[in-house]
Amino acid sequence: MLDKLLNSNNIVNKENLLKDYKQEKISLEKTNKTENNRKNYLIDVKKDFSEIENKLKLIPFFKENFEILNYLDSGCESKVYKIINKKRKKEYALKYIHTKIKKNLNELKIISKLKNKNIIDFYGYFPSKEDNSEMFILENAKYGNLRQFQIKTLKRAYLSESMLCFLAYQIINGLYYCHKCKIAHMDIKPQNIVIDEYLNAKIIDFSISINYGGKNLNNEIKLPFKGTSFYMPSEIMNSKTIKYKDINKVDMYALGVILYNLAFGKYPYDLKYEDEDNYKLINQKINRKLEINNENKLSSYFIDFVSKLLESDINKRINIYEALQHPWIKGAQLLLNEKENIYNVNSFVIKLITDNIKNFNDYLLK
Repeated sequence: MLDKLLNSNNIVNKENLLKDYKQEKISLEKTNKTENNRKNYLIDVKKDFSEIENKLKLIPFFKENFEILNYLDSGCESKVYKIINKKRKKEYALKYIHTKIKKNLNELKIISKLKNKNIIDFYGYFPSKEDNSEMFILENAKYGNLRQFQIKTLKRAYLSESMLCFLAYQIINGLYYCHKCKIAHMDIKPQNIVIDEYLNAKIIDFSISINYGGKNLNNEIKLPFKGTSFYMPSEIMNSKTIKYKDINKVDMYALGVILYNLAFGKYPYDLKYEDEDNYKLINQKINRKLEINNENKLSSYFIDFVSKLLESDINKRINIYEALQHPWIKGAQLLLNEKENIYNVNSFVIKLITDNIKNFNDYLLK
């Protein structure tokens, strides 16, 4: 490209070549940067994997029963690895938390009591005296978290309405169980929802969840932690307390952000990066009525449902019971019936991502 530019005598052609050259250079720089980031990331993962593996070998219980296979995911204070029970030949997920903190004990108290098909299965916990870490042995979800499932498995920038409804119903079912047990998750986001081999969506990470059982619902709780700003409603962002009776609606708002993002490939309030500017942007728009540009031609049922979830006024936002009764969510039963009639999961996935389920499509047109 540069040779062509230097040898060109035509001014117009030279200008066009110059534009192409600049664009090619920018593209190359981005590619090199991405590749370097990828290489550095792989080096860090390999280093962490080796360090964790060596630490686990010092723990007799782990060394005797398990073998670490590969890295799966990470959070702010933890890393997740796939492990296998050497005797049973069964795979699990190991959540390795670098240091003992109150959030770990909170998660242990909550997750050890929850048992639902849309909540991650908990198998065991053990602290390590050797490095002051804590470990949770959990169910291993084949397709990883919801974001990984979207990018790596479905390879879609945004999801079909069939897939949205199928996943939303399961997340709501998991939240319904939590709220029935007086547990507010408080950090619902794609990274905290995983997909197993049967396409079951399961909620994970209860480290900042709140148990409000036995509390006076009109009393306020001082929030010890706050979730991720992208999925946080204004009543959490702008206050340090919230009434117990309102606390489960925080999860509903977060679900609304997830569905909006999966449907349109962007966030409701044009968020770019998770920083202070986004806090200002959210606060500027949070109290305005959300206007949805339905560029992907989703049904009026969906638009109505997401609008009710993303209601900025917590008193007007729907709760989990109202969500289950919404016409859009009720339509998920048609998708579940379809799944039961298809033996091959892959065939069902194809029908979901192509919106090729007639009963569901006819229902949306009613």
